[in-house]
Amino acid sequence: MVIVPIISAFLYRFGGQEQVEFLRPFNQKLWRWLGIGVFIGITCSIMRQSFIPLLAIPTYIIAIQAFPYGDNSYLTFCGQLGKHFVAGLAFGLASFPILGWWALLQALISGAAFLTIEKTKINNPFAEWLRGGVGTILFIIV
Repeated sequence: MVIVPIISAFLYRFGGQEQVEFLRPFNQKLWRWLGIGVFIGITCSIMRQSFIPLLAIPTYIIAIQAFPYGDNSYLTFCGQLGKHFVAGLAFGLASFPILGWWALLQALISGAAFLTIEKTKINNPFAEWLRGGVGTILFIIV
């Protein structure tokens, strides 16, 4: 499912700062915490003909809402780089209902990507595309 990382990258970007003008009427974070989970959950559920992948909807909502990495994050005790790594881990682990134990590898890849993006100070729109795409990259093997 090569399309999953691509669509996730766009949905993650749509939920970020400096939104595209036509997206302004919508809650910007809705694109991330609901859009990604709904897209991945429904797509994988149809492809696998199972209801189990629908559990990705609440797991992505929890991962994105409960583990923020912004200025108002409660994860400040982890440090600036630590909260990005933890948020990346949570984003990668949200794929567990679909990837199973491969989600652990996905979490490490995603955590490393979030950390690297923050360390290198990549420009914001590209950083959000990378976070969304790399954070779901193992869906290519599903």
